[in-house]
Amino acid sequence: QFAAALPLLSDRNQTVGRFVGIIRTQDGDDAGEAALTEIIQSYPDDDALAFALPAYLCEIGQNERCTEEPEKLAASEDMEIRHRAKIQIAENRFKDDDYDTAVSLAEDVLAEDDAEPNALTLKAKVQLARDEVEPAIETLRSALASEPDKESAQILLGLAYEADGRAAFGE
Repeated sequence: QFAAALPLLSDRNQTVGRFVGIIRTQDGDDAGEAALTEIIQSYPDDDALAFALPAYLCEIGQNERCTEEPEKLAASEDMEIRHRAKIQIAENRFKDDDYDTAVSLAEDVLAEDDAEPNALTLKAKVQLARDEVEPAIETLRSALASEPDKESAQILLGLAYEADGRAAFGE
């Protein structure tokens, strides 16, 4: 039933997740990966599905392949996929305290789209981690100018204002 519903859906992620989860439970991780790969190939224009395989590989503990897949996506011809992959890689580098690589990847994205809110937010996270509060505030303002409802940027901006001694702005 899940497979039959996929062509009818505009957002397939949740349905694909359930479907692959059922296959994984019944037939194991490899069968789940094979089913997911087949679905991704069936819907090459579904940008959201492009990132399902790396997430699945991370979930099943295939850490090396989990990091390799976003690297492949970062070489995509599609700018949106390329940017999203670079930001995902940069977020992972940030978690590993590799701030230089994280900010470099964010800057790569910003070189192509200087208003990309995810890249700006990531850059600001690095700036805050390096105690560069004033530049982080400006970067977060830019992110929010591009996407005013971006919750992570709003939270970081509040934290940055508090770190700068402007608690009233932070609230």
